[in-house]
Amino acid sequence: MRTIYCIPIFFLLFSVAFADVIVTQRPYDLSVKATTLVILGSGFSPLSTDNTVALSVGALTPTCSVTSATATQLTCTLSVPNGANTGTLTATVTVNGNGVSVPTQVANLIAVPTIPAVSGQDLSKHPAAITVTGTNFGTNPDPLLPPSITMSSGTCSVTSITNTQIVCAVAYTSTGLTTGALNIVITANGYTLPSRLYAVVLNNDPAITPMSFDLSTNAKKIIVHGNNFVTATPLAINTRTVTLSQNGVNVPCAATFTSTLITCILSTNMTSGVALLATVTNNGNTTLPYSALIPLLNFTNWEGK
Repeated sequence: MRTIYCIPIFFLLFSVAFADVIVTQRPYDLSVKATTLVILGSGFSPLSTDNTVALSVGALTPTCSVTSATATQLTCTLSVPNGANTGTLTATVTVNGNGVSVPTQVANLIAVPTIPAVSGQDLSKHPAAITVTGTNFGTNPDPLLPPSITMSSGTCSVTSITNTQIVCAVAYTSTGLTTGALNIVITANGYTLPSRLYAVVLNNDPAITPMSFDLSTNAKKIIVHGNNFVTATPLAINTRTVTLSQNGVNVPCAATFTSTLITCILSTNMTSGVALLATVTNNGNTTLPYSALIPLLNFTNWEGK
């Protein structure tokens, strides 16, 4: 006699377990005008339409339309209502109408970044970096939405950011930046600001005329000859400087500038027989070869010259 066992179909259906939906807490800064939100976690569906995201910040409910999905990451188009407060943005993710996550912080909403108007300050063709000042750049940027600066000529990579300043290292090319207006586009905290004039690129870089002659070790004045030490509208955020050194040790110098001369008043004696090196920085550029010093003077024990 054969025994037949029957398992009810409803038992099979309800024995299917849904994976837990978990949202990872992410306290990174995000602009209230950001258009993209990234949510990390687990238990998401790789099919975008299977995932529903509900957001809240205070009493407001921003919208988040999922555009791409994996089991561990959702990317959505974000829309925050006008007048939204800054503060904690929380998300609840529902998958296939069944799995529901616990409300979890996914961003720290902050005010829109701003930069002041700039009117044609001068910039070298070969700046080492550009520095942009403003407000609300954030103090905790999202690694998945990194800040960037796009220039109308050349390229640069953001090396540091504070709430009021972004520094971007400019990639060196032999031809340098294109002369004329340099416009920049800044993206910070998921928000891209409109294109803005940053500076006017000049045709000539500052340059030192190498010189070699004897001078007393206790001389109190050094004159550096060259070109383009002073321009009509200097770059305010890149201080014009001259640095003197012997064997890597700085020689203090109180300097005054003209376009072709730098007069250095010295407060200490120099070392006999050691070459004096000079570097001049103006409009973001350091004298050739850009990161090195140029031999300028030689010293002996002979006094009185």
